[in-house]
Amino acid sequence: MLYGVALVLRRREVLAEEYALILSSVVIALCLPAMIFVPLAGKPVYLRQLAPGSVDVGSRAR
Repeated sequence: MLYGVALVLRRREVLAEEYALILSSVVIALCLPAMIFVPLAGKPVYLRQLAPGSVDVGSRAR
């Protein structure tokens, strides 16, 4: 949706080309995590899934 708004604003010459990097950063920062984590939010989390990640984090904490 945000991408569509950006396209409309660019075609109407409201949004300048030099702001494209800023807008793409906002889209990546807001939309990408939501696209990844919303499907995962409804799934159950088991301890056996968390154990490998916690071992990795513990080994790097120095």
